[in-house]
Amino acid sequence: MTIPNDFAGFFAALEQNPELQEAMRNHVLGQELLRLPVVVQQQGELLAHVQERLTELGLLLRDTTEQIASYALASSRVLTTTVERLDHVESDLAELKAAQARLEASVQLLRESQVRMEGDIVEMKGDIAELKADVVEMKGDIVELKADVVEMKGDIVELKADVVEMKGDITELKA
Repeated sequence: MTIPNDFAGFFAALEQNPELQEAMRNHVLGQELLRLPVVVQQQGELLAHVQERLTELGLLLRDTTEQIASYALASSRVLTTTVERLDHVESDLAELKAAQARLEASVQLLRESQVRMEGDIVEMKGDIAELKADVVEMKGDIVELKADVVEMKGDIVELKADVVEMKGDITELKA
């Protein structure tokens, strides 16, 4: 690539040669200025995102303020109801004491049932141990049966060979 001596020729060569244009742009502007459009675009996108987020936060703040007002009204109603119910606490407390006495009697019955159940569990553990022993014995029987099946398969293979041999003999006899 040759560079002309006069400016008009230089600019004409620059217009005709994209590689020269790119080299000139890189040389004159430098990497920081060349990256500037990308940076500006990124900042614009970031600003748009921030504006969008601020709008969302504004709506959220409005909704939160409305919810707080609603909660304040509901809390006022709950407080009024609570004050009214406090008047009934003494009678409820007496009922609770009676219920506690009934509960204590029920707990005693549950304790007695638990003692009976513990005896049943001990008995069931013995039954389970016996079942486990039976399973171990059955496993041994299964192993023995498997061995018998393997032996029978060998016998069947031998019988098949004998049948084939006999068929051959029959064919010879017919001939």
